Amino acid sequence: GLKASVFQGNVLIDHQQFLKNFPTANGSSVFLIDGHKEQQQAIADELTLLYRDHGLELTAAPERLANFMTITNTYLTIFLLLGAMGLLLGTIGLAIVVQRSLLERKAEFALLASLGFKQRSIFRLMVSEYILLMGIGLLTGFVSAVISVFPVIGSTIDNVSMDFVLSLMAMIFINGLGWIVLLGALQLRKMKLVEALRNE
Repeated sequence: GLKASVFQGNVLIDHQQFLKNFPTANGSSVFLIDGHKEQQQAIADELTLLYRDHGLELTAAPERLANFMTITNTYLTIFLLLGAMGLLLGTIGLAIVVQRSLLERKAEFALLASLGFKQRSIFRLMVSEYILLMGIGLLTGFVSAVISVFPVIGSTIDNVSMDFVLSLMAMIFINGLGWIVLLGALQLRKMKLVEALRNE
């Protein structure tokens, strides 16, 4: 019950029960001080001045929580960096797969051009097909990721930043779209109609 709070690592019991079980205790050594956020610094300065001879040490609740979460945050940072590297490799892999697929379909695009389809129409068809495949892949990955982390989401008091998740998905989509448009345009521009039709 005290996990992810300023009390973690402690045992909370009733004051009377504490005195009953520990009669030699000579008072409290830890205090939880509440006050208005705007007056936080003024309260800290006043208490430090009043109890300067007693070795008072004040720690803000967010700072205490951050100290508790240092190791967890370090692991999260490492995995975030690894995820970013995986994302970079994934986008490079996407570009390679799209380029290979376009080369294999070169004869198909040449046949469409010879049947009277304009280059712009072929380009739109090509881009729409790969965008559909990429969208299905993103949706599948998002659903599987939500399923895999759902138990963790349900057991923590931290809020999951959906803005960050949606921003990440948007970045992946825009990056993939850029590769598709760039490689598609280059493929159509370099396409030699007669040679491609011979292969077809």
